[in-house]
Order: sequence, then structure tokens, then C-alpha cells
Amino acid sequence: MNKELKKDLVDLLSEELNLQKDVANETIAHTKVLILDATKTLSHYQKEAEKCNVGMETCEEGREKAERELIEERKLSALWEKRAQIFIPEFIKPMKSRKEYNVNFQKLKAICIKSKTECSSKNFWLALYR
Repeated sequence: MNKELKKDLVDLLSEELNLQKDVANETIAHTKVLILDATKTLSHYQKEAEKCNVGMETCEEGREKAERELIEERKLSALWEKRAQIFIPEFIKPMKSRKEYNVNFQKLKAICIKSKTECSSKNFWLALYR
């Protein structure tokens, strides 16, 4: 009987160890699934963060370009304003008649022709300031 008790005790301990092994394996499997899910979530958020960073870089580049263009436009506007202050009083003043307008226009056109520039809108006005 003593042998049978020892045998039963060994069987019980063996069964207990097997049960603990099964629980540990299930826990490990569950942990691996959780780690895999966390890795996928991390990857998703990293991709979203990268998209955000690219968007921010693009936005910043666009802002810097717009700022440079605005500075350039302000310089050009200041130049045109300065030129206008010089030439407008001489050629373009309040006109009383169409004839007076034509006389002033002819003066401007003469300047354009003298500088050998075509009197298209851009070239015409650029010729005024040479």
C-alpha cells in the first residue's frame, strides 16, 4: 500500500506539473498575441507620425517660400510705388478731356519708342523707368 500511495503521489505531482506547464504555455501564447497586437499598433502610429512629419515639412517649406515671395513682392511694390511717385505727377494727372489723355499717352509712347521697346503692357511700363 505504501508503494501505491507513493505512486499516486508521484502521479499527482506529475499531473500538477503538467497543468502548470499548460497554464504557462497558454500565458506565453496570450502574451505573444498581445505583443504582436502592440507591435502592429505601434507600427500604425509610427506611420501616422511619419505622415504628419512629412506634412509639417511640406507646410513649413510652403510657408518659407510664401514668406520669401512676400518679401520680394514688397520690394517690387516699393520700387513701383517710388517710380509712380516720380512719373505719375508728370504724365498722369487729373485730365479734363480725352485730348489731354491722348497727349499724355503720346508722351509715354514716345518714351517707349525712344527706348526701342514694344509698347505691350509690361514692356511699355518697364520702358518708362529706364
